[in-house]
Amino acid sequence: LFVLNLVPYDVRDIFLVFVGEVDKRLKAVIRGQIFIVLILCVLYPIAFSIANLPTAFAVGIIVGLSRFVPYMDVIVGVFLSFFILIVNSASGSTVLAVYSAFLIVQFLDVFFITPRIIGQFSGLQPYVVVIAVICFGSWFGFYGVLLAIPLSTIAKVAIKYTINSYRKTNFFKKTEQTL
Repeated sequence: LFVLNLVPYDVRDIFLVFVGEVDKRLKAVIRGQIFIVLILCVLYPIAFSIANLPTAFAVGIIVGLSRFVPYMDVIVGVFLSFFILIVNSASGSTVLAVYSAFLIVQFLDVFFITPRIIGQFSGLQPYVVVIAVICFGSWFGFYGVLLAIPLSTIAKVAIKYTINSYRKTNFFKKTEQTL
């Protein structure tokens, strides 16, 4: 309510519509992230089972659930599978198979699953999702990776409303009439 009192009366309606749209999009991003986690909770156990990782189902579920924090599944997956392979004195071929399975799921996630699902839920194109994560991660590190999609989603909504507001101005209407 305090922030709403700071918004000028003549743009308050547009502001409320904008905030509602951002709220809707960010909720959709969270739903998309949950959907990705569920997909990974299926893919990791299957991949680890094929690679003969002991306790593949439990490890796969834990690694998949750790994806709630973007790219935490990489850290958890590498260390947890390494620990289990060491404890069980796994052969070199099993180690290679487990890490190959892990890399295949990561490849699918990074290049297909996440960009398409988050893109669909957030309204961003899949290539924009990939570029946003790379750029924000490069500029701001780990926090940039965490905030890349929400900030890109907010920026898309802001650009949409800015263009719509511009098209309603007298300047735009006069320019349009002269063409």
